[in-house]
Amino acid sequence: MKDKKAVKRLSKVEAILAEVIDGHATIDKAAGDLLASAKLSVGRARETLNVKTAAKAKDAKLQPKSPKTAAPAAPKGKRTTAPKDE
Repeated sequence: MKDKKAVKRLSKVEAILAEVIDGHATIDKAAGDLLASAKLSVGRARETLNVKTAAKAKDAKLQPKSPKTAAPAAPKGKRTTAPKDE
C-alpha cells in the first residue's frame, strides 16, 4: 500500500475511534482505556508514515535530475509474409 493511502486510512480509523469514544460515554473504564490506547497507536503510526513520506519527498527533491538520453532504436527490418498455399 502506498504511504499516502495508508495515511488517509489511518486518519479515518483515528476519526472513527474518536467518534466511538466520544459517543459512548457510558463505556466501562477498561474498554475506554483500550479504545484510547488503540487511538494513540493509530495516531503514532500515522505520524510515522507522515514523517517517512516527507523524508521521501525531500530526498527526491535533493537528488540531481539526470538527463534522459535514450539510445536511438535500431531500425526494424521490413516484414515479409510467406506465400499462402492454396
